[in-house]
Amino acid sequence: EPSSNQLIRLKPPGGVPGGNHSSVHSINQKRWLNGLRRVLDQQRWGGVGRRVCLIMVPTWSGVYDALKPAVSVYDAHDDWHLMPGNSAALIDRIERIHARKAGIVLYSSDVLAARMISMGARPVPVPNGCAYEHFASAERSAPLEDVGRRPAPRLVYFGGMDECFDTEAVACAARALPRASFVLIGPEVVAQTVLDGLGNVFRLGEKP
Repeated sequence: EPSSNQLIRLKPPGGVPGGNHSSVHSINQKRWLNGLRRVLDQQRWGGVGRRVCLIMVPTWSGVYDALKPAVSVYDAHDDWHLMPGNSAALIDRIERIHARKAGIVLYSSDVLAARMISMGARPVPVPNGCAYEHFASAERSAPLEDVGRRPAPRLVYFGGMDECFDTEAVACAARALPRASFVLIGPEVVAQTVLDGLGNVFRLGEKP
């Protein structure tokens, strides 16, 4: 879907169910990447030898052969093989492809560096960071109304809540600190039902 001269937005087609199995994953990936290559060729974008690929999710290990990028970067920013629902064996297999084929492998923690080194990569550190002055300004400004009217002390989490969100840990802390307010701001991608009935846990949904 060409939306400008500088941006193409792609929506991958539905895949064959069972993507955690190596053969099914391979079929789906080839289908998606072949579609991407056709769109790029139609737009005359980034011919062979001119493509730069930044790979943020290990799933796309077929990028190297399908798109033949001149520059390829694999960002090893998370421990994907530990995530709920992922096949550790499949993640290990495809990350070894990245370790072997990516021109540059980035990492954000020593654990991830050790993992990529064990696979033969020579990773480059890119530490996590933030716009400190922007976030520090929160100390000088009034909290959101929904947050400010909760009893202090307040412990605030801002972000999405999915399978990786440690709901049990939050529930345990809330029971151990009944006088504290646990304020959760963000979408519940997965319903956090473990928190139901805890009077000092406030789930406010998404906020600007």
